[in-house]
Amino acid sequence: MAMNKRHGTLSGANAESRAVQLQKSIAKTLALMGETQKKLDETCQKLEATIGDVPTQHSSKLTETAMSKSPVSPEETSSHVDSTAHHLETITHAQQMVTEHIKLLTKYNELKDVSMGFLGMIAEAEGKRLQEVMDERGIEED
Repeated sequence: MAMNKRHGTLSGANAESRAVQLQKSIAKTLALMGETQKKLDETCQKLEATIGDVPTQHSSKLTETAMSKSPVSPEETSSHVDSTAHHLETITHAQQMVTEHIKLLTKYNELKDVSMGFLGMIAEAEGKRLQEVMDERGIEED
């Protein structure tokens, strides 16, 4: 690139050439960003479908397994449907129990933190160690 020695700037043709190069580079970067965003969106959709559809996938696998076997009687089909429905109910119930357990643990931890804070203030006010205050009150560390 030719520099204008007098003003320390690029000559007109070189400046335009550099501007064109920069515009091409920006366009290429934007195109790559668009492709990356598209791939990320597709991956997120796949993950959401996988995570949010676990019971359905399990049911689909059971159905595929059942269909790959030899023809079955209506009684066997009904039994399989009942079994699958029961299994899905069991999974749903288990997920609800885990969610409730996590909520209860969170609440327990919050209460324990507040209680320990109060015990710490009592220990400080009495000029004792926290463990001494806990021992005096019959409180055991979990």
